[in-house]
Parts: sequence; structure tokens; C-alpha cells
Amino acid sequence: MASRDATFEQTGAVATMTPLAVWFRLLRHHLRLLAPSSIVWILLLTGSAAFVAGFWVDNFPTEEDRISLAQSVEGNPAFEAMFGKGISLETIEGFTMWRAGGPLIPAIAIWGLLVATRLGRGDEDKGHDELLLGGVLSRQALLGSAIAALAIVISIYTLLTGLTLVGVSEITTAGGWRYAFATGVGFAFFATLGALLVQITPNRSIALRIGLGLIGLAIGVRILSVLETMPSWLPWTTPFGWFSEVGPPGDGSDVPFLLFSLGTVLFGVGALTLSGRRELHGSMLLQESESAHHTRPYDSLWVHETRQTLPAFIGFGAVGLLLSAIFALVTNDFVEFIDEFPAFADALRGFGLDDPSDPSAFIGLIVSLMVLVVTLYAAGHVASMRDDEASGRLATLLTLPLERSRWLVVNTLVGLGAVVIISLLIGLGSLVGSAITGTMLDPGDALRAGLNLIPIAVLFIGLAILIFGLYPPLTAPLIYIVMLTTYLVVMMDAFLDMPGWIIALSPFEHLALVPGEAANLTVSALFLLIGIAGGIVGFLAFRSRDLRMD
Repeated sequence: MASRDATFEQTGAVATMTPLAVWFRLLRHHLRLLAPSSIVWILLLTGSAAFVAGFWVDNFPTEEDRISLAQSVEGNPAFEAMFGKGISLETIEGFTMWRAGGPLIPAIAIWGLLVATRLGRGDEDKGHDELLLGGVLSRQALLGSAIAALAIVISIYTLLTGLTLVGVSEITTAGGWRYAFATGVGFAFFATLGALLVQITPNRSIALRIGLGLIGLAIGVRILSVLETMPSWLPWTTPFGWFSEVGPPGDGSDVPFLLFSLGTVLFGVGALTLSGRRELHGSMLLQESESAHHTRPYDSLWVHETRQTLPAFIGFGAVGLLLSAIFALVTNDFVEFIDEFPAFADALRGFGLDDPSDPSAFIGLIVSLMVLVVTLYAAGHVASMRDDEASGRLATLLTLPLERSRWLVVNTLVGLGAVVIISLLIGLGSLVGSAITGTMLDPGDALRAGLNLIPIAVLFIGLAILIFGLYPPLTAPLIYIVMLTTYLVVMMDAFLDMPGWIIALSPFEHLALVPGEAANLTVSALFLLIGIAGGIVGFLAFRSRDLRMD
């Protein structure tokens, strides 16, 4: 009886709350949603930057070493393709901005896109926003709460990164805070881009895939801009090129801060404006009902699922092909310069390159970097399956003479087929890029390099299906966190002072750099077995549980 009275009292209290009080309660809800993943991301990104600053001090102790580093790397297309433009690398500020910021800013962009699309459209796709909009809140207030929560996370990240760099490394106060603000405004730019995308697309899954494709294309333009034949203004056409121009205090440019800030404001205002004009569960560009009206009628489950994944497949396949080809274009530059700087060659050996001067080793390295394209597609494919269930589209489909187990099997096989083709396209890209520069890469080596990416993608598909079967609401958040965290740990392995057993837990650590080295068939078989086992357990769990549309 007492609990019933307490419930009535709480309900009455909520009913008498002012709109502002309700908005602040919603803001706390959004912050709680962001907290678990944000803590992991902030610790990893901040720690990585601090360790890179420490690496510079330990490995380039003398002025002669630092000048030699700058002379060997600055202006080298190979290194600029991998890490971005280097400015004043003889300083700890310039090196940290280049070596930490270059690889981390794409991860920060993906992080911003993930959290913004989750807050901006996740609850709406699940049908939760109808309850909130039935009260005192408008649609702009709902999105405004999400943007405010993102702003708080950005502020915390920027503050902790600046304090950590200045407190635990030899970087100057101005240099540490410049790095923190540069990465912070980069996060804000891509987060508000995600908030805008969910207004102009039918659901979060499509918005996320379009955003990831745009990130891949922007990275490709940034890499392409390092070639001598490209115009000098090309880096300014991509946000990753803006970041490369930041550099240390006094030597870099302040224009990128203005561009990132202007883009953030425009995207944010655009998202808030459009959120009040579109229909709930609709979009400004294409309504799902309109999409269905202009496509052919339902032919078969295979045709339907293939058609559903085709846009993502085309986007990720094009990005993988483009990035691997552009990276391969600078193979000769890499080989030419690596012998002149043994200290940097030693650092690259930390990534698994036994002989950094071997062209095939460099090809193996760049193809292994492209594994993120394949695994992102794999995770996104299973996440879209969860979106179909959460939004009720699966329930509608099951009104046909269709078993849910068959739907899951067909969807999984379509995703696996796309993974195989995307992996082969990455191998083809490395073959084409290296052929243009005259590097002799055997077609068989390119094929093996592409095939080497498939087992780890199968692993993540299996793990995602396992999560989907056991606890579907965590499908997208958990698989993305696990995948991106383990990838970043390996990327920063050469600079992180972490126990070897922690690094060994990452699947990416065990990916052979084919064709620079032989494929590890034992590891590949283990990845396949774990992925298949996870998929089977997830399949059985999915068959025995109820559909969850929350």
C-alpha cells in the first residue's frame, strides 16, 4: 500500500513539473545513456595522446634526433598519407598533434557520429519518443537535450585531455590545450553532423551508414591530397585536412578552429530546425513508405535483404577500394624514406612490420588498416537487423509466411557475402594503387591480402549476433565499443605502456600483415570458429525469445 501511495505521489509530482524541469530530467537521462561508452572513449583517447607525448621524449631525446625526425618525415607523402600533414615535428607539440591526432581524429569522428545518431534517433526509432512528445516537450526540445548532453561530454573530454597532457607530459600548456581543443571541436563537428543526418534520413541505421561513408570519403580525400600532383587547396576540402593544418602553437593555422566551429553551428541549427518540420519517424529526404512505393514489389527474402543492404555495401565497398588504392600510391615514397630514419622504422616494427623497407610489408600494413572498413560494415549490418526488430519492421515482415529463424539466417548470409566482396575490393585497391606507382604486387598476393580480412569480420558478425540474440538493446552499442576499443589499442600499441596480455586480447593484434608475412591460418580458423559459435548461440537465443520492439 505504501509503495502504491509513493507511486501516485511520484506521478503527481511529474505531472506538475514545469517544462524546464522536465527538460533537465531528460538531459540527465541522455547523460546516463552516454556515460558508459563515453568513459571508455575518453580514457582511451586521452591516455593515447599522453603516451604519444611520452614516446617523443623517450625516443627522440636529443635535438639532433628531433631535427632528423622532422627532416625525414615532413613533406614525405607516405607518412603524410598515414598520419596527416606534419608541422614542426621537432617539437613535442607538433609530434603529438601529428602522431596522436592523425590516427585518433577519425576515431573521434566515428565516436561523435555514433553517440549523436543514438541520442538523436535511437529512442524515436524504438517508439519511445511518442510518450515524451505527448507531454510538455517539443521535438526541438528533445533534440536540444541530446545536443546539450553531447556538449557536456565534449567539454569533459576536452578538459581531461588538456589537463592530462599538461600534467603528465613535457608538452607546453598552450600545446596541450591546443590539441585538446582541436580534437574537441572535431568531435563537435561530426556529432552535430550525425544530429543533422538523422533528420534527413528515415532511421538511425541509414543515417549512421551514410555518416560512416562520408567519413571514409573525407579520409580518402585527405590521403589523396598528399600526392604532388594534387592542388594545394585540396586538404581544405575535407575536415581531416583541416585538422592536419592545425599544428603546434605559432606554427600551425587557426583557420581549422573557425571551420570546425562554423560547421558545428550550421549542422546544429539545421538539425534543430528540421526536427520541428519533419514527421515523427519520417525524414526530410525520403520517407520509408515513399521508398517502398518506388521500388519493385517484394519478390523473395533474398532479394529483399540484398536490396536493404545494397546502399551500405556500395558505400563501404567504394570507401575500402578508394582508401586502399590511395594508400598504395605512396608505397615507393614510404620505402624510399624509411631506411633514412632507423628510429621511425623501429616504431613501425611495433605494429608488426618485420622489415618496414619491404614494399609488400607496407602493403600488408595498409590492408590491415582497412580491416576497420570491413568490421564496421559487419557490425552495422547486424545493428540494422536489430533496428528492424526495434522499429517493428520485422514484426510486419513476419506477417508473411516467413519464419524468424529463416529471416536471421538469410540476413546473416547476405551480410557475409557483402563482407567477402568488400574484403576483395580492398585487396584489389592495393593492387591497382601499387601498379600505378610501379611497385610489383602479385595479383595472388592482393587476393590473399583481401581474404585475410574475412575471418576477423566473421568473428565480429558472430559476436554481434550473439549479443542480438541474448540482449538485443545492447547490440549496436556493445559491438561498436568492443570493436573500436580493441582496434585503437592495437593502433597505439607502439606507444602504450600496457601489459602484453591486454594487447593480446585484441583480435586485431593477431591479424597477419599479408602479403608482407604469411597468413596465420591457426588464428584465422579460431576467428571463424568463435564467430560461427557465437552466431549459433545467438541464433538459438533469438528463436527462443520474444520480439523486443523497445
